[in-house]
Amino acid sequence: MKRIVTAAVAALMLTGSLAGLAGCGTGPSTDELIRDDVASELELIGEDAAASTDAIAANMGQELDALGVDAKAFAQAYTEGYSYSIDAVDVDEEAGTATARVSMSCKSMAKILADFKTAFTDKVNSLDLNGMTQDDLYKLGGETLMDVVAKAEPEKKTLDLVYAKGEDGEWRADESAATELMDALKG
Repeated sequence: MKRIVTAAVAALMLTGSLAGLAGCGTGPSTDELIRDDVASELELIGEDAAASTDAIAANMGQELDALGVDAKAFAQAYTEGYSYSIDAVDVDEEAGTATARVSMSCKSMAKILADFKTAFTDKVNSLDLNGMTQDDLYKLGGETLMDVVAKAEPEKKTLDLVYAKGEDGEWRADESAATELMDALKG
């Protein structure tokens, strides 16, 4: 089950594709560039984003298949209720740093797994296992997992996504931004 969690979080975290953002010239301001960059990444997680469900299917498909769970159904249940807002972008041009303050609501993978473990253990302990096959247990595990994911409530979190201006003049998300997002998704 740990492989499923790791794959889910990996599929949903920032992919490192936060591109360099030019911060000079007569284009959009640094604030606008960073807002657009953060929004483009966080939209990938949204419940309507095919990229998010496809990434989970690619990373978790075999494990979920073993449980009889459709990867896209899992991704849709996990991202249900997901939302975010970019509350502020504080730019310090002189220091070459910026922080995007994001409010995000998402389901906690840690809570989902804890609830799944409890619910599955309770179900298994209440059954006569003599007539059950391993496939029956996997199917029960898949049904339990989907039930727990569907019932999970999104939790509100505040993230500070740090950007830095490189020597080339482009603004890039700091590695801590991916960690911050991954921690929020893990819960």
